Amino acid sequence: MQIDSNMLNLQRNDSPIHRYRMHPLKYLLLLSLLIWSCDNATRHHEVTIVNGTGSGSYELGEKVYIESDNAPEGEAFFKWEGDTFLLDQSRSPETSFTMPFQDIQLTATFKDLPRYNLAVESGNGSGAYLAGTIVQVYAFAAAEGKVFDHWEGDVAFLEDSTSMQSTIEIPEFDISITAIYVPNPSNLVSFSQEVLPIMKVSCTNTSCHSYGTVSEPLTNYQEIKSILPSVRSVIANASMPVAPYELTQEERELIIEWIDQGGLNN
Repeated sequence: MQIDSNMLNLQRNDSPIHRYRMHPLKYLLLLSLLIWSCDNATRHHEVTIVNGTGSGSYELGEKVYIESDNAPEGEAFFKWEGDTFLLDQSRSPETSFTMPFQDIQLTATFKDLPRYNLAVESGNGSGAYLAGTIVQVYAFAAAEGKVFDHWEGDVAFLEDSTSMQSTIEIPEFDISITAIYVPNPSNLVSFSQEVLPIMKVSCTNTSCHSYGTVSEPLTNYQEIKSILPSVRSVIANASMPVAPYELTQEERELIIEWIDQGGLNN
């Protein structure tokens, strides 16, 4: 049987293999694009940064830099959480890592800053504060017959320890201050002008408490100051001085008030 050569050629031209061999560039291009797409997809991965910056798509081996957001008031950056095995420094708000063959997620975390106690005795301003906080402090109004004099305690941190109203800077430890009051100078009993003249008339000049007597001499401030508790006691219960040198009630109250004001040498 004789085969028609033209028919054979036609069948060859219609076969799939023959058609492929007729268009090699087309299939080569498609194959190249497929390989490039797969390679590009596997070489890039996503970085997700929570509470910070640095999110994005990065290539394998690329250096990635991340930074924490500013901490909320009263807090400070604590550490990174998540895929921290990659980080150069997990305790630093600014750090970096080399992009691996996977997606990465990191979260910046914060913690409360420590607070320190300020105790204000006889005044306002007590509380718990962050170190470095500037706090206004106020002394209470003085009781009748007294005036504010100064602050005592941890006054090294006060702007002015002699002012009723001042500011204090909180250090990194607990501190306390106390407002101190003294008798109002305008209401002070004068030792030299009021108390001593009475003592001389009723105690010293009677020879009861002058030099050479059996009792304690009360001729000057130092001698009187040394036994003030005893002086107050006998004046208050009216056991001394004795007749006819007894004190009036007004004189007794004056001497007791001077003693209660601190027995000042004024």
